Amino acid sequence: MSTTNSGVAEIILGQIGGARRVRMMLGVKKFYKDDNGNTLVFDFKGSEKADRVRIAYNALDLYDVQFFTTERTLTKAGEFNNVACDELVGIFEDFTEMFLTF
Repeated sequence: MSTTNSGVAEIILGQIGGARRVRMMLGVKKFYKDDNGNTLVFDFKGSEKADRVRIAYNALDLYDVQFFTTERTLTKAGEFNNVACDELVGIFEDFTEMFLTF
């Protein structure tokens, strides 16, 4: 994965509040995208349930959201499939109990 700068990953980042807000609210240092640019991944701090999220654009024009813990090994903590763009923030906030909005 490379540092995000364009494509669908950048659109996903905008849909959850933009890089500046996400960095400020969650302490994110870097955003990553997959090689085709359809997936956004970032690590965050402050949630007891997860510390990494992967948001991938799927063939149904929706998103698949996966949460992970990375303390000792990468472990899937939760998964939500076929999520509409206007549901991304709510899914993140409900699962992590952290806020992306004021």
